[in-house]
Amino acid sequence: MTTYSLRLQIPSAMEDTITTTTAASGFGGLFGPAADLPIQAAIYIASGMTLADQAGHYMTEETMKKIAYGVSLGIVNIFVAAKIGTAVVSWLAAIGTGGLSLLVGAAANGAISAKLANAYTRALALYFIQTDSISDSDLAIEILLALIAVQFGLSSNRSDVIS
Repeated sequence: MTTYSLRLQIPSAMEDTITTTTAASGFGGLFGPAADLPIQAAIYIASGMTLADQAGHYMTEETMKKIAYGVSLGIVNIFVAAKIGTAVVSWLAAIGTGGLSLLVGAAANGAISAKLANAYTRALALYFIQTDSISDSDLAIEILLALIAVQFGLSSNRSDVIS
């Protein structure tokens, strides 16, 4: 089994894609928890296709959709409390703040979305430059979730392949 390193140098073109994706996702996150999901899905798929191409991999849109969807479900399982928490607190506080807390909640959601997008695209870049081919999308999803979890100091059922 291949071991994937988080310390590998990511090429500058891929870093540019990661930066652009992070900014776009943060902006999309300003629409609020759940309302931003269609935007985030499109961003995750497009950035994945771009990063695969930059790493010299051919990736069909259908395969990238499966990977983006699988990783998104894994991320939701880990970070759903943070996204829901910002929404609940901002709505509960809206009465006492004249709605100002909704803006703060949207900003917090944007920040969470940007951080998750950065971890996702960084994991994709590291995965793509360290793998020869993407033949098993389910295995790719497991490895990507492990790469994301480690960036947040968490472990996963595939932490054994991360160095």
